[in-house]
Amino acid sequence: MRKLFVSTTFPLYLILLVALVLRIPLLTGSFWLDEAAQALESTRPLSQQLDIVADFQPPLLHLVTHFASYFSTAEWWLRTVGALIPGLVTIAFSYVLLLRAANKKTAIIGSLLLSTSSLHIYFSQELRPYALPAMFAVISWWALYEKRWRSFTASTILGLYSSYLFPFLLFSQLVWQLVVVKEKRREFFSSIALSAALFAPWLPMFFAQLQTGQLLRHDLPGWDTVVSVPQEKALQLVFAKFIFGLSDLSLSPTYLLIAGLIGLGIAFLCIHFWPKTPSKKRRLLALLLLWTGLPLLVGWLVSWIIPVIEPKRLLLSLAGFYGLAAYLSVLAAQQKSRAVAWTGHILIATLLTLTIWSTTNYYTNAKLQREDWRGSIAKIEQTYPTQDTVALFIFPDPFAPWRWYADPKIKTLTTKTIFITKDTQLRDLLEPTLDYTYLVVFDYLQDLTDPNRLVRAELEKFGFRETGSFSTENLGFVRIFTNKQTMENNG
Repeated sequence: MRKLFVSTTFPLYLILLVALVLRIPLLTGSFWLDEAAQALESTRPLSQQLDIVADFQPPLLHLVTHFASYFSTAEWWLRTVGALIPGLVTIAFSYVLLLRAANKKTAIIGSLLLSTSSLHIYFSQELRPYALPAMFAVISWWALYEKRWRSFTASTILGLYSSYLFPFLLFSQLVWQLVVVKEKRREFFSSIALSAALFAPWLPMFFAQLQTGQLLRHDLPGWDTVVSVPQEKALQLVFAKFIFGLSDLSLSPTYLLIAGLIGLGIAFLCIHFWPKTPSKKRRLLALLLLWTGLPLLVGWLVSWIIPVIEPKRLLLSLAGFYGLAAYLSVLAAQQKSRAVAWTGHILIATLLTLTIWSTTNYYTNAKLQREDWRGSIAKIEQTYPTQDTVALFIFPDPFAPWRWYADPKIKTLTTKTIFITKDTQLRDLLEPTLDYTYLVVFDYLQDLTDPNRLVRAELEKFGFRETGSFSTENLGFVRIFTNKQTMENNG
């Protein structure tokens, strides 16, 4: 018994160690825009943690991060609690599910692919609600497969409170339970009913968030392209991100060829094994297929009405995708047919090569990493005198990273509107800048908020001239304007 325990758990410990080592670098890096907003909201008083109408997310991560902030607000700590630990738990339960439902080889391959995936690594380091629902997704599938109804109910409730796309996963579980399993229906529907009843009190906030999001889409043209991808490319992009991870994707012949071959390989093996697989093994194959494909398909259909589909939001299906590839490859290796066996070998070898390549690319290519707000703000503070400098934001409020990192002694000014038009009364809004010598303006988001650069034109009328600039990877240019008349008066 002890040997059996060691033989089945030691690979998991080793894989978790590899996963941890791969996720530690950059954990202390600067928060980017959304992370800083998350941190600011989560560090408000507890009484305000459910007041998140401007953030189209359920409240679970806000609460988790809020209580974590009692101990520390360091980037590495908040990310560890909100993303790193959920990421490691996802890998662990993926291993356990595949071990119980298939075999040790499948468990090792599937969890190893997940642990080395740059896409999973990235969001295991991000303080946003993507790793959290992915964790509850794999736990709920494990609980459903094992018929552990209390665990299934708990993970479903927590999943609903972690992502609005979690119901897409529940739909795949509904299909699996009704079409494939055809048993324990009372327990399943009782669990779903209880979960829905406990989530119902949050629905008024969900509709308020939805209305706020619709207003933002109206007030800020082009916002749809930020929060989602074009519908005609959405399915291909998510599939490509699952395969290539964090890489600079383009429709080059090489990318298309590799993605096409992997897709054909998986389709070929599914078609080959489905009629020949015993019913128990077919259950697992159906589970992995539904887990991988149905949330993506439902998300794509919903996105015709509300743009929600993005690879990060469908991270909850990534473990299913790697589990599917691992299971098919292990089945293929047991076949006498060389064509089938080699298809399985090539499939896994290709995926493992790509995960290692993309992870290496992520850590060596700054363009794939997060915005360095902390470094940019520190450079401003070290270069320009606090009392003579004002930061201007072409936004209703100062950007969240500025509020998180900047010295509060540096004054800020905003345009009080999210989209600049010719009718915007810029002269009155910008007049306070004349009291300062140095004006800091970020190019960040200006293509959305001020595409015609009307603010810059108005500043030049005031006598401001751009006298310096610097750029930070993924953040764009930070421009410094100087008012020579003000400088002469102060001098």
